Amino acid sequence: PALQHLTSFVSLSLPNNKITTIPFEFSSVLSLQKLYLSDNPLIEPPYDFVKKASLDELRAYLRASKSTISRT
Repeated sequence: PALQHLTSFVSLSLPNNKITTIPFEFSSVLSLQKLYLSDNPLIEPPYDFVKKASLDELRAYLRASKSTISRT
C-alpha cells in the first residue's frame, strides 16, 4: 500500500471493518494523530494493545515487528 504518501490526514476512523492486521506502512504516516479501529477483529497487533497504545507506541510496535520479520 502507498500509505506513506498520505501526508495530510490527521484522523482515520475505520470501526467495524473486519480489519485483522494493521500494515507496517502505518508507521510512516506521521501526520496521523487519531486512529479509530473499534470493533475490528485485530490479530496483529493485538486489539488489546491497539486500544491502549498511543500512536507513537503503535508505530514503534509496527517497526519492531517489521524488523523482526526481516531478520528471520
